[in-house]
Amino acid sequence: GNFRIFKTNDLKPISAWIACSERLPEPNVNVLFSNGEDVDMHYWSGEMDDIDDHVLSLHWMPLPAPPK
Repeated sequence: GNFRIFKTNDLKPISAWIACSERLPEPNVNVLFSNGEDVDMHYWSGEMDDIDDHVLSLHWMPLPAPPK
């Protein structure tokens, strides 16, 4: 196959986690939410009800772009 080996310092983060206290995602998108231990993908319509009641989400980030 066609594989490329990357050195660790060649890798760049996809995106940074954003604190929910700073801002929330735009409505009607799938995003990753985290409570600091677990990471879950959720559809965000703009309502806090979109996130399971038992998960206190502290941070979110957009989904990465799909592979080419």
